[in-house]
Amino acid sequence: MTSATIRVLVVDDDPWSQQVISSQLTQSGLRVDCAGDGWEGLILAGRARPDLIVTEVHLPTTDGWTLAEEIRHRDLLEPVPFVFMADESPGLKPGKSFRPATDQLLTKPFTIIDLHGAIERGLGERARETSYAGSTKIIVEVSSSAHNIAKFATHEMPRPSESWEMQGLEPALRGSLASFGLSSLLMVIELDRMSGLVTLHGPIGTGRLAIREGRVLRAHVEGDKGAYGPHAIFQMLQWAKGTFVFEAGEVGGEDQIERSTSFLLMEGARMVDERASKLKKM
Repeated sequence: MTSATIRVLVVDDDPWSQQVISSQLTQSGLRVDCAGDGWEGLILAGRARPDLIVTEVHLPTTDGWTLAEEIRHRDLLEPVPFVFMADESPGLKPGKSFRPATDQLLTKPFTIIDLHGAIERGLGERARETSYAGSTKIIVEVSSSAHNIAKFATHEMPRPSESWEMQGLEPALRGSLASFGLSSLLMVIELDRMSGLVTLHGPIGTGRLAIREGRVLRAHVEGDKGAYGPHAIFQMLQWAKGTFVFEAGEVGGEDQIERSTSFLLMEGARMVDERASKLKKM
């Protein structure tokens, strides 16, 4: 039996979070279905029985506790374990449908390693019977195109200026923006609270982001029409082609962005939607 026989349903209304979680589970060999709200999750669970469900507690049409209760009313789905995700708060308590013996509660922010650990505990004996082993590393695939690899390998990576106060940078992740966009990369970095420098080579030049414990502190797009701060981030989020490198290391200096990564991603998505709407009206 292989881990590919394990089916996991991910229910999350945040597209960035859903994408990062589902991609990590897929890379670990699991079969993954995704739903954007509780009722869609209920339908998908009825169509293809999951071995485990990962769900956000706060959903637009219902909450994760109610979703678990509704799913467990169905005989075939009654034993399915849950991993609940919720923002940490002083009054956070599991709902009545929470089963301490099989269910897990992950408070945000959590790391990818935390997620895999919760899934392994939820699956219990099933995880041990299969070849599933939660990944302890973030995996980013580089495009298999020989041309892209050769071009990327021979391109000299510029170093950050001393004013960005970075030390001990070591290559950690690299890949193609066409297969793994900046939004997904930032979500992974935020979940694992990593620090370092992201360097992008995009269609209009080079962009850099200084990150400390998952939070973007500074951003800069070089060139005649260079941009700084949030504007630079929103510009880079739209780059569909190019390459990226994330170098892990210590990052000092002040926070010039003063916004969470989640806020920046949501605001970037809103700006893209507005631009697309305006183009349709032209």
